[in-house]
Amino acid sequence: MNRQERRAQKQKQAAEARKLQQQLRRQSLSPDALLKAGDRFLQLRKWNDAIDSYQQVLAAEDQLNPESLSLAHERIAYALSNIGKVRQALSALQRAIALTPERSGPHKNIAALYNNLHKTELALPHLERASQTLKDDPDLHYLTAECHRRLKDRKAAIAEYAKAINLYGSQNQDAHRLIKLGRSLAYCGQTAPARDCFKTAITLRPDIPGGYMELSALLERDGEIQPAITACRKALSLMPQHPTSLSRLAGLMAQQGRLSKAAWAYRRLQHLFPGDHATAHLLAAVSEKKTPEIADEDYVRDLFDDYADRFDDHLVNGLGYQTPQLLQQLLADHLPDTPQWNMLDLGCGTGLCGPLIKPAAKKLTGIDLSQGMLDKAAARDVYDRLTLCDALAALEDEYHSLDLCLSADVFVYIGDLSAIFAACVHALRSGGLFAFSVEKTDHEGFHLDITGRYQHSDSYIHDLAQQYNFTILRQNEDILRYENKKPVAGTLYLMTPANNDLSHPAA
Repeated sequence: MNRQERRAQKQKQAAEARKLQQQLRRQSLSPDALLKAGDRFLQLRKWNDAIDSYQQVLAAEDQLNPESLSLAHERIAYALSNIGKVRQALSALQRAIALTPERSGPHKNIAALYNNLHKTELALPHLERASQTLKDDPDLHYLTAECHRRLKDRKAAIAEYAKAINLYGSQNQDAHRLIKLGRSLAYCGQTAPARDCFKTAITLRPDIPGGYMELSALLERDGEIQPAITACRKALSLMPQHPTSLSRLAGLMAQQGRLSKAAWAYRRLQHLFPGDHATAHLLAAVSEKKTPEIADEDYVRDLFDDYADRFDDHLVNGLGYQTPQLLQQLLADHLPDTPQWNMLDLGCGTGLCGPLIKPAAKKLTGIDLSQGMLDKAAARDVYDRLTLCDALAALEDEYHSLDLCLSADVFVYIGDLSAIFAACVHALRSGGLFAFSVEKTDHEGFHLDITGRYQHSDSYIHDLAQQYNFTILRQNEDILRYENKKPVAGTLYLMTPANNDLSHPAA
């Protein structure tokens, strides 16, 4: 259907809605007729008219059986949710469930509302109830997968997405379902068929932004930046204030070096969400304003709380991340053969470094700003202590007591490292070691890259080492990971306070 045909269809539907409104004003209808009128208003997307019809049905509740009443409550909830009255919609669905707890529809719909409200743990019992009679409903399995995904249960999410994929079928001709199928396939790593789903959805419904948004995300993942920009711009033409599309467009423009356009998109986002920490940080990264000395804590915390569930798989398998192994190699000749050292894993994340250094640790402490990351680290069962705090607070708690302070891929969120170096001098005991990684830059000092990550020059690190009286024992240059299939170069440093003995007493 082309644009002209869709316009004609809308005009026809509007005329039908007016005729139905006039009919309701002229004559008194039975509850069953009002229910049918409400259903037709729903199909015509006349939400307020639908609500009026269903309210008239509910006013005649003494003439209706519980199932019809439950149906009216369920459908009025759908209309209410479409005009933003979510709490009233929840109340209506709760009444529908109370009237007919055996019906699956209200359970499925209330689960969707709870998930949209980020109360996903309340959705799961209703999904389980709905699944008793809707075993072959692909939308229910898709919704269940989305809930598990939000609750960071990747295994359960993939299992439910797989069921949805099987039930949707490859010949589906509904654009919205094709987008859901594509998202399911993409989450399960099947990117080629996912891309086909999004393209077919766009062909069927070029007037909805969802297909363009999802296609843009896949194209970016595959390094096809210009096609991703084209798809993203198309999505924004249909929904100009969509935050995800604005954020993606900004990031894509930054990757192409079109920083003024990236800044424009971030400023649009900042106007929509003036208190958003991530937007402020990324706008600074693409602007010519003075570089902030450190990333905002709330930005880092939110970033990694959202990232925790897929961190290991994405970073290690997707980006070829190998910094923990490179730091282990840097330390190989210095670690004791038995567990003797007091170690601090600074910004431990999900604990990728923990198993590599644990054999030499008498006590291994991990700290991080993200509780989601610490929960993943705890599951490894290698840390003696895990603490939610920032790097400086952790170091200031130590006084010449650490044998090793390790920091893998943490200083990309801290520009000015002088306070860290000063705190390490305070925290390390005689012969203690400071091992860390930084991303390289050709700029002087530290530089906030367009990715939102800080980079540090070799001369800057050497100047800090001299200023705080560290001796650099080793430094290696290597590829830390890949970004958009391009290598990210970094440097790994091993140093010790120069006024300490270079041979560790416990080694």
